[in-house]
Amino acid sequence: RMLSSSRRLFASSILSTARGLLGKGRQSGAEKVTGLFGNDLLKTAEGFAALTEQVKAKCGPLVDRIEKGDEKRTRVQLVDDLSNELCIAADLAECVRNLHSDAEMSKAAEAAIRELYTLLETLNTYQPLYENLKKSLETERDRLDEVDVRTLELLVEEFEQSGVHLPEKERSEFVRISGEIFDAGVKFESGCDRSVKVAKSDKASYKLDSRLVSPVSHSSSREKRKYVYTQFMKHNEEQESSLRQLISSRHSLAKLTGFESYAHRSQKNSLLGSYEHAHDFLWGLIQRIRPSAERELAVLLDVLKQCDHESTKVGEWDLFYLTDLYKSRAFGPAPSSALSQFSTLGNVLRGFGRITQSLYGVTFEQRIPQSGEMWNGAILKLVAVDSNGNELGTVYLDVDHRSGKNLGDCHYTVRCSKQLESGMWQSPVIVLSLNLMPTMSGDVALSSIPITIKAAENIFHELGHAMHSFLGQTKHQHVSGTRCPTDHAEIPSTLMEYFFYDLRVMQRTLCTTDGKAIDIKDAATVIASENALSSLNIIHQASYALFDLELHSPEISESFINGKVSSTQVLNRILNRALPNMERDETAAYQHRFHHLIPYGSKYYSYLVAKSAASLLWKNHFQADPYNGEAGAKWAEAQSHGGGLPSSVILTRMLGSPPTPSLLIDTLASQSQHTSNLAAVNV
Repeated sequence: RMLSSSRRLFASSILSTARGLLGKGRQSGAEKVTGLFGNDLLKTAEGFAALTEQVKAKCGPLVDRIEKGDEKRTRVQLVDDLSNELCIAADLAECVRNLHSDAEMSKAAEAAIRELYTLLETLNTYQPLYENLKKSLETERDRLDEVDVRTLELLVEEFEQSGVHLPEKERSEFVRISGEIFDAGVKFESGCDRSVKVAKSDKASYKLDSRLVSPVSHSSSREKRKYVYTQFMKHNEEQESSLRQLISSRHSLAKLTGFESYAHRSQKNSLLGSYEHAHDFLWGLIQRIRPSAERELAVLLDVLKQCDHESTKVGEWDLFYLTDLYKSRAFGPAPSSALSQFSTLGNVLRGFGRITQSLYGVTFEQRIPQSGEMWNGAILKLVAVDSNGNELGTVYLDVDHRSGKNLGDCHYTVRCSKQLESGMWQSPVIVLSLNLMPTMSGDVALSSIPITIKAAENIFHELGHAMHSFLGQTKHQHVSGTRCPTDHAEIPSTLMEYFFYDLRVMQRTLCTTDGKAIDIKDAATVIASENALSSLNIIHQASYALFDLELHSPEISESFINGKVSSTQVLNRILNRALPNMERDETAAYQHRFHHLIPYGSKYYSYLVAKSAASLLWKNHFQADPYNGEAGAKWAEAQSHGGGLPSSVILTRMLGSPPTPSLLIDTLASQSQHTSNLAAVNV
């Protein structure tokens, strides 16, 4: 859509207070008060209304130039300029809505998004824009290069997906329905992380706090584990109502614009190409992975029977407890002292920097944000710099957990790269939201914060997204960096997970500035432990992806909208077919906690496609030497296209052959067969 959504690697001492950085980072400028991300309008919540008006004022003249034609700028450049004005404001507001420490600022950002979203959809359905852009493919052909044509064709296609060709009444309906989708999504997401009240009698019986904030209990009591899980995951009618409204509006939008369903509409330009191919990929993957997952489930059942002789099936509520128990027995106690010493935020960032320097010649400089540039929190500001000293972009790491901040680790593209009309380049701005520590008080050395292995993996993943934006600097923001099909956008970030779990990389990452590193045996244990029981994870992810796809499909979406089936029934049918030998509570509603239904809508399977493609890239180019500069240069060139080339073309160039669905399935199945050969343990 037009809106999509002296140099050292790092200073040895990265310090922060609740307001910003203290330490050896370079000052961004003289001491002064600015607004969010350096925008002076955004010093207060009222600034979002002013920002929205500013965007409207800039859009009008651009629309006029597109309609009249322009000797200086082609129409595709002007439409991209228009898109850029909207994206800079709306993407910034979306980030602020989810992360800002001040509820008033978050509320103002949400109001701005709603107004900008309406403006966006109005422009997406404005026929003169579409007609002039489409006509320019012929009238301005001699002024267009390959990237221009690709961008123009994508924009025309997205106008058509917005129903621009429809009569005026239907176009107005499109704008109205788009607003409904936004409102339903906001409401659903606000309920995903809600806590659950514990009845007084149950609080006493199970020795629980007054509210449940997680479905996971590590209690040895199976009854308590089941209670915590089922209570936290219990079907919630308010969430069901919001989800039904969301699916209903998405289905109406798809039908209005000529698609059989929203699931069909969403697959345009994806690697798999169609709803049918995505459906077959997921069921094919489930069938191939199931034998490995069943072997892993049998190992966990053996552990469960040693704890509870009467159990005949592993329950969903047992998985976390049994997984931890198995790993502690199979791999020994985690090398906790080694991890606390070496797995720190500073070490992980330096380890990532060593990779980018070796592969791309890119290092990072720490900068100190100006007063007002960011919200209150534990925030690091890093600037990516290439080997010639050119600044590629900025990434902010928001690392503490606080009230009002979304719980999941994620990546926000606040601004994309783009060649401006002046000839200057607009550099990317990225925010990574990470929940590594409680809300801070006083001075805390961020570099020494101990983090889990999973958190370190997530940092590599999210920084992989940032590097994609820094390397994918196309002249049109519409196709820059991660502005590409969802399944392709997840490949660079997922590839970084393969780097992290390489023994050589882990030893060079989990090490101190004076050269001390995690013992090779400890690193090997960590890697083996993390890979264990991965088939069960893949089959669950495939099941959730299939639920996401099917809930948006023609038949099931209509049954759900009409109340003939609940979303809980849809998910349970899929899970029972995918993994029939696991015990479930039919009232548990994991999907009511599933944030990804909002941004990914029928494309959650993208993670699995990306995981397989990343595995192929790793084996073909980096497994022999993860610091190979020649392979890095080739991968940097591939990422430089952003969405300016079809995903299949980019991957075929890297892999030597097309990434077919069968190849993607075979890759994940082979990986699972290797990791599922687990020995039994005594507990």
